[in-house]
Amino acid sequence: MSKRTIVIFTGLVLACLMATLVSAQGDMAQPVFPQSFYGSIEAAGQPVPAGVIVEAKGAAVKTGILGNPIFSKEGGYGSPDPMGTRLEVQGELSPGDEITFFVGGVQAEVLDVKAGTGWVQVYPYSPGDATELNMRIAVPVTPVSGMTIVTHTGESTLMTTQVDTLPVGGVAPTPLMTSGMIIVLVILGGVAYYYGRKGKKKE
Repeated sequence: MSKRTIVIFTGLVLACLMATLVSAQGDMAQPVFPQSFYGSIEAAGQPVPAGVIVEAKGAAVKTGILGNPIFSKEGGYGSPDPMGTRLEVQGELSPGDEITFFVGGVQAEVLDVKAGTGWVQVYPYSPGDATELNMRIAVPVTPVSGMTIVTHTGESTLMTTQVDTLPVGGVAPTPLMTSGMIIVLVILGGVAYYYGRKGKKKE
């Protein structure tokens, strides 16, 4: 491998490493902890049935991912148990950003049980908190069809074994992951080039 090739290859690797560091710093600047919610739900004055979609929305709130949306259980959603299912709100949010909540596609009024500030239309984002947030809507809602719900007593955890209509989110590649893949490809390309030149010299 010539000196010129070595210099070019080294420069590419260093550039990729710098991009990785910049991306990592950008990722660290964003909130990493979601805010989780659980509580009771009333629909037209009655406890909500199990199997209704409960969702949080906002300008930068991620939806269609694990934890948002979730399904209601009889009379509520989520669990006070830290290991149980909860509605998870996350995204490129700042503390205080407004979140709206929907039950069966209908915007809900919400009540922070601990704060006791009354029923409101929007709720401020607070990263890392676990909040008991009751919801109510004025109209009745029906469960989603094409699913099986299994519940058990005790902590009243809701589990779904078949979900045909709930969006399933994947893992989107971050800038850090992308830069890492570029570095690997550059290194592999350099190795292939080196052995290719070496093979030609032998011939």
